[in-house]
Amino acid sequence: MKEKIGILLSVYNGDKVEFVKLAINSILNQTYTNYFLFIGVDGPISDDLNKCLLSFKFDKRVKIIRYKENRGLTKVLNDLLGICFEYKLNYIARMDADDISLPHRIAKQLEYMLNNPNIDVVGGAIEEIDENSQPRNKIIYYPKDNEECFNFFKKRDPLAHPSVFFNKRFFEKAGFYNENFRKDQDTLLWYQGFKNGCIFANIQEVVLQ
Repeated sequence: MKEKIGILLSVYNGDKVEFVKLAINSILNQTYTNYFLFIGVDGPISDDLNKCLLSFKFDKRVKIIRYKENRGLTKVLNDLLGICFEYKLNYIARMDADDISLPHRIAKQLEYMLNNPNIDVVGGAIEEIDENSQPRNKIIYYPKDNEECFNFFKKRDPLAHPSVFFNKRFFEKAGFYNENFRKDQDTLLWYQGFKNGCIFANIQEVVLQ
C-alpha cells in the first residue's frame, strides 16, 4: 500500500512529557510507515516538552508546526487539516498526546478503508490505561456500522476521537472542526458528518490505549 497518511497530533503546555514521548513513539513504531506525523504546538511550552519534541526531528516523517499563542484544539486541528489538504493526502488519522496507538493501528485502518471505499471515517475499540500507562483490563467497543453508529449517537459519541481515521472526503462533506467549540468538538463534528451524509464505521478490535 503506497497511500501517504497524515496523522494529526496537538501538543500544549499542559501535556506531560512522558505521555507525549509514548504517544509519538507509538506512531513512529507503526508497521505502516508511509505517513507524515504533523505535530501542532499550541502556544508556548516548557523547555522539557520542547526538548522532547526536538528529539524526534531526526525522523523526516515528523513535521513540527508551532503557533505563538494557545488557541485551542479545534484551531490547531483545522490548521493541520489544511496542511494535509495542501499535501493532497487522501487519508488523515487523529492521535492524542496522552494515548498509545497499537503497532498495527494505521495499517489495519487503512486496509479497512481501501476494502470499504464507501466509508468516510473509521474508529476502533480502545483499551483504558492508568496514569502509569498500564492496562486497566477494560476494553470499550464502539458500534460496527453506519446504522449502529447513527442510533448510538442518540446516547453518546459513536467514535473515540483519538482513534479515528478519515477519508479526506469526510471534511469535504462535513466541513472542518467548529472553532467556536473548545469542548465537545468531536461531538459536533460527528453531528456535521451525519447531517451531510458521511458514512461511519468502527473496527471491532483495539487500535488505541
